[in-house]
Amino acid sequence: MIIQFPDAGKTHTRKKRKLLNANKRVGNTIKNYRTDKDLSQRELADKANEILDKIGTNRIPDKSAISRIESGGRELKYLESLAISKVLGVHPEELWKERSHSILSVIPNIKNYPMAA
Repeated sequence: MIIQFPDAGKTHTRKKRKLLNANKRVGNTIKNYRTDKDLSQRELADKANEILDKIGTNRIPDKSAISRIESGGRELKYLESLAISKVLGVHPEELWKERSHSILSVIPNIKNYPMAA
């Protein structure tokens, strides 16, 4: 006898959706920091791999892996997050925080600028 639970699939789908949203948020944060540092995806992968090689662990396969991480299509592994955060010059926790990349973030305190007459 097979017992089916009506909400089992919905719960799994909700959890998967939450994970995908978290992956996209982390990926977007990495992309924002990477572009702020004027690094290409390949440069980020190469520099992170130098760090991962020193500790003797698996490497980030290539630039396409960074692309998939940034788009939310690939989950960021723990040691990868440490290496990427080191390359980007941020604490690893910063990768998991939402960071907006807007024009207001690049303009210093606008109140200090004189208004045009």
